[in-house]
Amino acid sequence: MIKFGRRVIVISTDICRSGPHREAWKPQKNQQKQNNKDMITTETSTASILHLLHRAGQCADEMFLLNMGQNKLTPRQFEVLKAVQTSTTPSQTLLVELTGIDRSTLADIVRRLVDRGLLVRSRTRRDARMYEVNLTAAGTALLSAAEPVVQRTNERLLSSLSTSQREAVAAALAQIIATAKTTE
Repeated sequence: MIKFGRRVIVISTDICRSGPHREAWKPQKNQQKQNNKDMITTETSTASILHLLHRAGQCADEMFLLNMGQNKLTPRQFEVLKAVQTSTTPSQTLLVELTGIDRSTLADIVRRLVDRGLLVRSRTRRDARMYEVNLTAAGTALLSAAEPVVQRTNERLLSSLSTSQREAVAAALAQIIATAKTTE
């Protein structure tokens, strides 16, 4: 149970399941509204916001991976590919800033994407210590295939919320991130 002012939100820690129950996360016609009501359950213990953010992240990752299917692209890999696509000269340093992924994790993600033939990495002309990364044709194709999956996952994650609640959640998360950046 979390208190926001006068509002109390009760959330079950069993909302997102793995194993044989994970099929529940695939969008189902006619039962989506009822399932959403069932997901907000009778859990009476107090959950920390840290735990709830972690669980929400797990649920989002699981939904994304289920919807991605055989492409085996993770949400972080998608964000890196998207950041590369939208940047004019994407160095790994810039990708750290754009994605919020720490330097060593980002280097590992880039290495895996290079190994899969989705990115190419080369030293920059301005600074031989820095790497520039660019999408390959395969990376562009996979990114295009993943964008509708991201859209479906976002819709599924937010399907139980009204428009104003969606905006409030997005604003609150953005504020949490901005505040965390200033206190680092």
